[in-house]
Amino acid sequence: MKIYEQLKALSLPIIEHYHDDLIKHDRNYLRELGDKIPFLHFTGDTGTFLEAMLPYDHDSYPAEGKEIPYIFSTANRWHILDGKRDCVKHMRPLNRQALILHYDGRKLNKITQDKADGIITEYYNAIRAKWHGQRKAA
Repeated sequence: MKIYEQLKALSLPIIEHYHDDLIKHDRNYLRELGDKIPFLHFTGDTGTFLEAMLPYDHDSYPAEGKEIPYIFSTANRWHILDGKRDCVKHMRPLNRQALILHYDGRKLNKITQDKADGIITEYYNAIRAKWHGQRKAA
C-alpha cells in the first residue's frame, strides 16, 4: 500500500470536495490491483480520477465475443478498452488537471496531460495488438 500513501500525500492537499474519491474509492481500487499495475491518476479540487492500465488478459476484460455488465448496460472488451482511452483523453477540460500522476509499476511520476494522452495511447495500441494476435491464432 506504499504507493497509495505516496499518492495520498501528493493529492489530498489539492482536494477541497469529494475526498472519498481518493480516501475511499482510489484506496480500495489500488488495494485490489496491488502494486504492479500501472495507472494514471488525475487530481483537482473537486476530486480524483484513476485509470488502471490492466494487462490484456485481466479478469476485467471479458473473453473475445463475450459481454459483461458494465456501467448501465453491457460491454465487450473492445468497448471497455475504448472507454479507458477516451476517459483519459477527456480529462483535459475537466477539473482534474492540478496534478496528473503516472505509476509505471515501480515509481510514481508527475506528468502533463499530453504525456498522459501518449501513455494511454501506447497502452491502448499494445492491448489491441495483443487481442488482434489472439484472433489470428484462434
